Amino acid sequence: MVVCHIKKITIFVSVAISLVLVLGIFRGSSSIARYFELKGNLSILKRSAEALENSNRALELEIHKIKSSPLYARKILKDRYHAVDENEEIVFFPD
Repeated sequence: MVVCHIKKITIFVSVAISLVLVLGIFRGSSSIARYFELKGNLSILKRSAEALENSNRALELEIHKIKSSPLYARKILKDRYHAVDENEEIVFFPD
């Protein structure tokens, strides 16, 4: 009789612990939904990092071209920053 009573208590405690663990998985601060949310954020961050790395490579190439070619550097200065040589003038036309 005592053994049967101990088995019932053990089963009850096991079920109670299992319920608490399962509820914790779905509703706790470390829930499965939070895991998938973080996993999605990780993939977004990886894509952003990859885009930044590609942009960084392009900028490094641009820097190398500017440092290695004075003609290219002059072209960039004129096109992007409207720089002029000593003997040049900028003419503005009204719209």
